[in-house]
Amino acid sequence: MKWLFMLLVTSPLLAQNPVYKPFDVDQVARPQGGDKAISDYLKVSMRKPVTAQVDGIAGRVVVAAVVEPDGRVTDVRVLKGLRADADSEAVRVFSTFNAWRPALKAGQAVRQEVPFPVVIDSTEMLVYQNGTRTSYLDKNDLSVADTLRARYKLVTPVQPDWLPTGDIVRYKRKGSVWLENTRYVLSREELPQKTTTGKRITRLSYRTPTGALFDNAYEVDEDGTMLSLVAYDQKGRPYESNRFTDNGVLTERIWHARLTLIGATTQVPEHFADVSVQTAWFPSGQIRHIKSDEAPAQIEYINAVWDVNGHQIVKDGRGMAVLKVGYEPEADTAKAVEFIETGQVTKGIRQGVWTGRPASSAYFPDQPFFYEERYKDGILEIGVSVLGSDTAVYTVVSQQPQCVGGEPAFQRFLDEQLPGRSTRKKGTRSCCVEVSFTVLPDGTLHNYAISKPVQPDVDQHALRIVQATDGRWKPGTRRGRPVPMRFFVSIPANRL
Repeated sequence: MKWLFMLLVTSPLLAQNPVYKPFDVDQVARPQGGDKAISDYLKVSMRKPVTAQVDGIAGRVVVAAVVEPDGRVTDVRVLKGLRADADSEAVRVFSTFNAWRPALKAGQAVRQEVPFPVVIDSTEMLVYQNGTRTSYLDKNDLSVADTLRARYKLVTPVQPDWLPTGDIVRYKRKGSVWLENTRYVLSREELPQKTTTGKRITRLSYRTPTGALFDNAYEVDEDGTMLSLVAYDQKGRPYESNRFTDNGVLTERIWHARLTLIGATTQVPEHFADVSVQTAWFPSGQIRHIKSDEAPAQIEYINAVWDVNGHQIVKDGRGMAVLKVGYEPEADTAKAVEFIETGQVTKGIRQGVWTGRPASSAYFPDQPFFYEERYKDGILEIGVSVLGSDTAVYTVVSQQPQCVGGEPAFQRFLDEQLPGRSTRKKGTRSCCVEVSFTVLPDGTLHNYAISKPVQPDVDQHALRIVQATDGRWKPGTRRGRPVPMRFFVSIPANRL
């Protein structure tokens, strides 16, 4: 009798939440922004497994899921797969897109099953054996498939999910023998920040013999979930960076390039421009905005912006934008501070009055904070920030810390400490030791670190010199207020 009573109670509840087929609803569930929006998101979010790339796997994995009335997807599964590793990645990446307009039946949002093909693109074949990836390069460091033409090879220990497990070793061919040429050391650093759920974060990065970053740098939590990925070129410059939420949703991708600009009349290279393009997504997977900027002009171009419901509010550089912008942590243990900014965009640049407020009240729990800024042709004219009852006026959003007296004063101090080129370090490589530290609002220094080491005794000498500058610094400012800010100093190793 007890079981019969429970069945009678629960049966109506089950009947109220059926999963409908597409032909059973009045309006089918569809992704916000259309099929192109979800296809573009899945393409850039896909992490094709190493093993699938080795075997040249490509094609479509057809998945099915239930779109809930709130636009989330549940019960993602494979209808028609390729093989286990590719199928698993298709399910993972599709599960991160939760920006759907739910199905409607009799005017009410209902649950509906949706099928969707997830494309696994063809990619360059790679050599992967016994947990190591091998790449072959010609004399110009360009990738080659023909090993007979290769001058160098890179051997990289990686897991099937691409996370590194050991040093990268570069070999140089000498006849029929490969000799070790360079070793790029894998560094593991636990960061002071934690995830929103309190998990530890570790940064995995490679360093060249001169201390420069090389290949890829990852931030992962203690479960191995990737939180960020930055790719570096041969000179240690980032050319692509990606950020993910704690559950693996891609929220930001920045692409960097150095372009050669050709003269309109001379048709010859006139100058270079550093260009970056940022694409951002909401945590649901819905695209948020596309922005770009070009140095040295340092003007931000806002190309397109969408709201959380998938409506495009800035198109072709025109409209009223609502942007989420982030700044570096204002304390060594803090996460980046994010703000919601609202203002007019004309011809792709900011115009008129823009306002900003914290994205979360947790950033400023004790006092309210907001700011208002006036722009002309993308350039800040004046800004006012209000923290509680305190008001600050500024013309520069962010100002780096600087030595009292500026760069000349800092160089004079170094010359006093380093009177000449040291003969004791004759064998030291011609490079720089980079020391990082935090300049606090009162100008004192805190949390020193060797960010680009050369050799232990040289590194410690550089650290002592930097520590001696404590009390000689003006703090960095953000929106007219002194804040803790990280700073980096490079000292030539052959002078230490």
